[in-house]
Amino acid sequence: MESPWTNFSSSSEKFSASFPSKVNRQFHGHFQDDGLSPASIHFSSSDTNDVLYEVRVTRLMQIFGPITDFLELAVNEMSKSISNSKVIRTDFLSFKNHQAIGFELQVDTITTVLGIAMVHEKTLYLLSTLFGVATDHQFIRFIDKFDLHHTEGTQNSGIGPDA
Repeated sequence: MESPWTNFSSSSEKFSASFPSKVNRQFHGHFQDDGLSPASIHFSSSDTNDVLYEVRVTRLMQIFGPITDFLELAVNEMSKSISNSKVIRTDFLSFKNHQAIGFELQVDTITTVLGIAMVHEKTLYLLSTLFGVATDHQFIRFIDKFDLHHTEGTQNSGIGPDA
C-alpha cells in the first residue's frame, strides 16, 4: 500500500508542493539564505520505489534574451550536471499560467528524468522526477500538486522590460 504524500510549503521560495516523504533542503549560494539573494535551493524527497522528486529553485538577477532560450539553456545545463545524461526531448508548453519547457533526460540507459522548468517572479523553478527503467512513478501527481505563491501586487514575471 502506498503511503500518503505530505504537503510542503516554502514561504521564502514562494511555492507549495506534495512530496512522498520528508523533504530534504539544500542551499547552494555565496550570499545569505534570505529568500532574496541569488542562490539555488534544492528540495527533494524519495518514495518507496527510490523515485526521486525534486524542486530546484534558482533566484535570478536578470534574464537576457527570450524566455524560451533561457528555459532551453536551463534544461541543457541540468543535463550537463548529471553524468552520462542526454536530452531526449523538450516541448514548450504552458504550466501554471507561465511559459515553460517540459523535458526528458536519459541517464546511461537505466534512468530517466522527467521535468518541467518555468520562471516566476525572478525565480527559475525546475520540477523533476528521476526513476529507473520500468519503475512506477507519480510525475503527474507531483506536478499537479505544485503551486506558486504570488508576491503581493505582482502581475508579471518580474523579468524584462515590464519589471
